[in-house]
Amino acid sequence: MIELDYDGESLSPMFGRYENGRTALQLLDQMNLPYATITVNLPDDALAEGEHFIKGWSENEQIVESLIEAGWLLPTGRTVTTGYTQATVCIFTGALAREYEEVSRGA
Repeated sequence: MIELDYDGESLSPMFGRYENGRTALQLLDQMNLPYATITVNLPDDALAEGEHFIKGWSENEQIVESLIEAGWLLPTGRTVTTGYTQATVCIFTGALAREYEEVSRGA
């Protein structure tokens, strides 16, 4: 299991699925409690293979920047409007991509 050190917390990824089959990503704290929901589901907007909508606004702004700096997320340069803000389209990279592949094979 990989961990991200963020603001004094060791956070681990937990992958799930939204109702439409798209990947959901949360970060859990050391007690396995949800710390942050990283993805957002925008079912009416298209994604290419391997892309994910990332909630990089409000309370997630700094943590998403940390995920990018850690090499876990790579922005594609594309954004999608949702309400009054923008979701960033990213791909999982580095340790997060390897973890996702491993979890996906076991599912």
